[in-house]
Amino acid sequence: MISSYLVYHFVFIVSIVLLLPFRIGKAISLNRAIDVRYFGVFLTVILLCSLRYNVGTDYIMYENVFYKINKDIPTLMEYGYYSLNKLFGSFTNGYLYVFAVSAIVTHFFFFKVLYRESIIFWGVFFFFTFGFLFIANNIIRQAIVIPLFYWAVKFIEEKKLFKYLLFIAIGFLFHRSALFLIPFYWIDKIKFGKITWIVFLIISTVISFTSIVPIFIEKVVMLIPKYGAYASRNFESAISSGATNILYALMYIVIVLYMDKVTKKRRHLLYLNIFLVGINLSFIFMTVDFLYRISYYFIPMFSIIIPLLIRELKVGLNKSIITMFFVLISLVFWFKTLIFNDHGCVPYQSFLF
Repeated sequence: MISSYLVYHFVFIVSIVLLLPFRIGKAISLNRAIDVRYFGVFLTVILLCSLRYNVGTDYIMYENVFYKINKDIPTLMEYGYYSLNKLFGSFTNGYLYVFAVSAIVTHFFFFKVLYRESIIFWGVFFFFTFGFLFIANNIIRQAIVIPLFYWAVKFIEEKKLFKYLLFIAIGFLFHRSALFLIPFYWIDKIKFGKITWIVFLIISTVISFTSIVPIFIEKVVMLIPKYGAYASRNFESAISSGATNILYALMYIVIVLYMDKVTKKRRHLLYLNIFLVGINLSFIFMTVDFLYRISYYFIPMFSIIIPLLIRELKVGLNKSIITMFFVLISLVFWFKTLIFNDHGCVPYQSFLF
């Protein structure tokens, strides 16, 4: 177990040190040396994910899916992921190649978004600490869709509906929940103030303590033959830690209080709206496990919203306090994830040793 902590901390610390030239407040130079550092961090993350063995709660499930698909055993799987498994069907341990390609696509687009927004340093910092690395190693199919969605935000900004829907369609080939993202094309219609957003948080939090949502969902799924099996599930909270909810709420409130700093550019306003709507939905759905998976589209956006906020704050005591606030909370999530083995991240094992 200790070796797992050492591996993750080594990769994390080395990545942060290498990306110091990209720190907030400095313009990104397209200097070759800096680009090499950026690529080096990306490559290190890819190797960490691609060389893993039995790391991730659903790892064995996906390994079994690979063999079922290539033995032509009927498997309910999206066409894109099905085809990816078929592509490497003739390879020895072909599922490892499937995992590697999935990791490359996922992190390529995630890092590309961070680079586009010039938030590489803090973006990668929070990419580690808020645990997208671990989430991606677990929910492999959905993890492919998440950065595709973030990248497609620029098509919302440019009002290019076809291109946005094209990216959502590609995502749908890997996870059906991508259809849930279609309405977010009109997210720019939302123009709420700080008090309204905080009221929404209070309402969604109150709802999370009631049985309204699970009772409603249970009655709905009973009417749909394909999903009727969910009606027999025990609708328990998807988040076991009340402390986690409190920390999410605190960060949400701070972000709302300083939201004017993040909304100077239209695309950043889109990120903010998506994030705030998503967090509220996450609270509402936290009592229904299979619906709470939708929150995975929004929680990793901490890695975008917080760096944008930090960048826009004027240098001074206030900026230092806000930055330290988010850093300390994110480190709590980092150690919590490792200690409690969230998403099956430990022990870290590799098929090489």
